[in-house]
Amino acid sequence: MTMFSSIKVSAFSRLLCKYIVFEHDKNYANEKLPSAKTRPGAVGDWIARARNTDWRPPAKDENLYRQQFKTWYTALQPEWREFEDSEEYRWIRAGGEEKQDWSDLSRSG
Repeated sequence: MTMFSSIKVSAFSRLLCKYIVFEHDKNYANEKLPSAKTRPGAVGDWIARARNTDWRPPAKDENLYRQQFKTWYTALQPEWREFEDSEEYRWIRAGGEEKQDWSDLSRSG
C-alpha cells in the first residue's frame, strides 16, 4: 500500500493544475510561507524536488503521515477557524458565516 493510494491520479492532477494557476497568478513570487516546523517530511521532500508532479514519496507508515499532515494543517489554520469533529476532521468558522480573511494563507513560493 502506498502512502497516497487513496488519491486518484486525475484528482491529484487537477489539484496540481490549480496549484500551477495559483503560482502563475502570484507571478511566482517567493513569499514567506507559513512555518515548516510541523510540516510532514513527505511535503518537504516534494518541495525540495521543485514540486515535481511525477515524484511520489516512498511507501511508509500511512497512519503516521496522516497524523503529521493533520498536525501541520491544524497549525496553518487562522484563529477564526475551529476544529469541530475529530472523526471527520471538520473545521468551522468561529462566530458565524460572515466573510473571513484568508489572505494570511494566500502565499506562493
